[in-house]
Amino acid sequence: MKFNKKIFAKEWIVFVGCVLFSILILPVFFYFFMTDEYTLSKMYSELFEAIFDGEGGVYLFVLLPYILVQFVRSIIWSIRIIKTKK
Repeated sequence: MKFNKKIFAKEWIVFVGCVLFSILILPVFFYFFMTDEYTLSKMYSELFEAIFDGEGGVYLFVLLPYILVQFVRSIIWSIRIIKTKK
């Protein structure tokens, strides 16, 4: 299979979008569902502190939206393949 710059650029945009979503938007959602002991600034500071300290669990938090998007895309792809073979 030949390297395709257009496909690579599309996948890179999906990856960066998912990572930015998990870093910038997800803490806001968690803020509304957490108890009053956290402020939004404290949540962001702890998130960035964990990222820069290299804690493993935070990388799963950051990559989880991308993993879920890829999982859904693979299911859609497999359904499309099954439908075309019939």
